[in-house]
Amino acid sequence: MKQIIILTILLTTVQLIKSQELTMNTSLGSVSANSKTLVWKNQNVDLGKIEFDKPVKVAFEFTNTSNEPLVIKNVKTTCGCTVAKYDNMVVKPGASSKIEVTYNAKSKGFFNKTVEVFTSLNSIGEKITMQGTVN
Repeated sequence: MKQIIILTILLTTVQLIKSQELTMNTSLGSVSANSKTLVWKNQNVDLGKIEFDKPVKVAFEFTNTSNEPLVIKNVKTTCGCTVAKYDNMVVKPGASSKIEVTYNAKSKGFFNKTVEVFTSLNSIGEKITMQGTVN
């Protein structure tokens, strides 16, 4: 009797694990399918040397490579010294647009700023970066 109970528990556990693996694989598959909705012309920009306390603007250009219209829903910056400007307009499939990012250096030395872009087609943020050295 003990053997039957142990075998039943073991089989149930194996089924639960397999079910969880299937769910995880399905979720990961949907994420990777949506991850190429944007193609960036310049996803990482090196500004080289910039001046202290003098704002620098960078236009991050992208193309909507999906088959559906895309809307920029939110853009998150890493600090108050970095500001992103974008339109909530619809970017049609195959069309291009841009996000303007302004960085105002308040300390000298190397910097690396990351901006995360969220769209109507992708719940995972796309990262764009700018780096350089402040004189």
